[in-house]
Amino acid sequence: FLEMMRSNDFTRQSLKRAIAEVTGARYGVGPYTAEKKPAAEEPSPLESLLKEAEGRGIPVTRE
Repeated sequence: FLEMMRSNDFTRQSLKRAIAEVTGARYGVGPYTAEKKPAAEEPSPLESLLKEAEGRGIPVTRE
């Protein structure tokens, strides 16, 4: 059963659809794979310092 669920997306979707029709609610059917979230790029500490300095009116020169 597990191998069938892993290898065949049609089977997984059919089982989910059948469960939803019988119960009236949507349920997840494993095995689950974690969604890959794009890593949020954090600004570098230097970039943050430069933006803060500019915000306070300090002249900043970038080369």
